Amino acid sequence: MVIATNDNRRVFWACTSISFCIHGVAVDDAHAGGATDCQVAYGVQSVGVTTSFNLEQVFELGQIGIYENVEEVPDIEVTVEKVLDGSYLLYDLATLGGTGGNVHMVNQANARKDVYFLISDEVDDSVNKHGMICYCSGMYVSSFSYTLPNEGNCTESITLVGNDKLWKTGAKHRGTGHGGAVGGAVEDANRLDHITANANTAVTSNFDDIGSEDVPGTNGIQRRENVNLTASIIPDDIFGVTSNAAGGADNDFVHINSITVNGDLGREAINELGTKLPYYRYVTFPVEVGCDFEVTTISGDLVDAGSHRDNLSNQRIFIELTDTTYLDLGTKNKLQSVTYTGASTGGENATVTYSYQGFNSFTANGPHTA
Repeated sequence: MVIATNDNRRVFWACTSISFCIHGVAVDDAHAGGATDCQVAYGVQSVGVTTSFNLEQVFELGQIGIYENVEEVPDIEVTVEKVLDGSYLLYDLATLGGTGGNVHMVNQANARKDVYFLISDEVDDSVNKHGMICYCSGMYVSSFSYTLPNEGNCTESITLVGNDKLWKTGAKHRGTGHGGAVGGAVEDANRLDHITANANTAVTSNFDDIGSEDVPGTNGIQRRENVNLTASIIPDDIFGVTSNAAGGADNDFVHINSITVNGDLGREAINELGTKLPYYRYVTFPVEVGCDFEVTTISGDLVDAGSHRDNLSNQRIFIELTDTTYLDLGTKNKLQSVTYTGASTGGENATVTYSYQGFNSFTANGPHTA
């Protein structure tokens, strides 16, 4: 068991940080500066790590007591949420490695990263010293979610899954911060059967002195005013949208409250004889990508539904922010449901939620600097 080396009496937001590193490459002092190894995530709001030990019970005739409680491969799940702030998207860091390129759900399906979650000293004003490191090896993106609200900040959330986790103490070291480039995912050619065989278990922290306080990108934290309706393409099923083209929703008749985009990649394991560790966790295509638009209505949902005919047409969905982030859901999205609610005696306004469904088409492009 690893013994904590700090004097913390609690852990709170100022003493934690997270970075994404090339899978299978030892991150230590031999890679001074980590310029091609690691990328620290900025604007992070929360990190959650869940470890599930999968047990399978075996009983036998002749006794009520359990024969053996067989331990299968553990499941590690890391969930990270950040504000959209002009720095690299989490989806970018967890697949491309902070290159600021297009992250297509299909093209990056096999990308893996090693995740380092640092808990530093609570008395520091920034994460700048050695501490406890939770090292999660060979993590795949399992799900993603983007929320663009009319109150609060625009956010991105991703969940990564894997099978190996190790707690270590780490010395002072840091990967690239703002503006650094990181290479793509590197597969572990040996498909290591256990984390202790990996050179990465000689973990040192990839976090070093901040030097100065971080600030968002030049466009700042993205909020409702940063949704670029002139460049965005919104479905014309929504009342007031004049066309399913750029600028079609940029008029006085469309009042969008919020937009949410989400997808679940599944990640089923493929096992093989001779080893306990899965050699691959694949995306369970087809992958449904959902998108909800909530609007303040001025006259109802105005969507007709007839049993004697087809009612829907394919819709393009493309959402752009002023920090150059865009979410492209392709051209074959269809309205799955429309819900009118509100305007009760409680005094709230009537809203309509238009829910769209697409498959296997999602591209996220974030800022090209961090």
